[in-house]
Amino acid sequence: MPPFRFAIIVSTMSYTVPSIEPAEIVSGDFLTWKISNSTYPANLYTLSYRLVGSAGVQTVTASADGNDHLVEVAGDSSVGPPAVVGTDAWVAGFYTWTKFATEIATSRRITLGTGKLTVLANPATQTATDTRTHARKVLDAIEAVLEGTASKEQSEQSIDGKSLKRRSIEELLALRTYYKAEVAAEEAAAAAANGTTIGGRFLMRL
Repeated sequence: MPPFRFAIIVSTMSYTVPSIEPAEIVSGDFLTWKISNSTYPANLYTLSYRLVGSAGVQTVTASADGNDHLVEVAGDSSVGPPAVVGTDAWVAGFYTWTKFATEIATSRRITLGTGKLTVLANPATQTATDTRTHARKVLDAIEAVLEGTASKEQSEQSIDGKSLKRRSIEELLALRTYYKAEVAAEEAAAAAANGTTIGGRFLMRL
């Protein structure tokens, strides 16, 4: 019997650092992007961001990568210096960021732009919670009332000031049709964002 031979497969895939600020991140994820600006090169200016939201305030400072500005934020605060806050400490919510260039020689600051950032909750630290959308909760309540299995909370669910338990069968059926369409639209949007269809086929983004 010939000897077994093991093949080692080395991935040749490379990661390209984004050249723009992210619009959405997940708390706990490593975060990076690179900014090139010939007017404010890294040998003459430092680049920083101030993120302000109802959930908190964060400051991010880029490091020099040649004349470019490289932003890197660890996902875990415990792996970096004590003064560095990882994204695991960023509270989920909506933030507005402002980008500054500060001249190294004079400390003169220039505002370069603003934008929006959504921080999603860290799935690794989340506890049990109801993640259903409002439309899905209402649809589930309507169907439970129709089937006679509704909880007190579901039967007292109010739509336009009238609880489900006080609605006729015809009204409930009409509401079910409406909220089924709402849920279908939400699921289609979520599937498209993930690159798949409801049936599980992958969509190619060009």
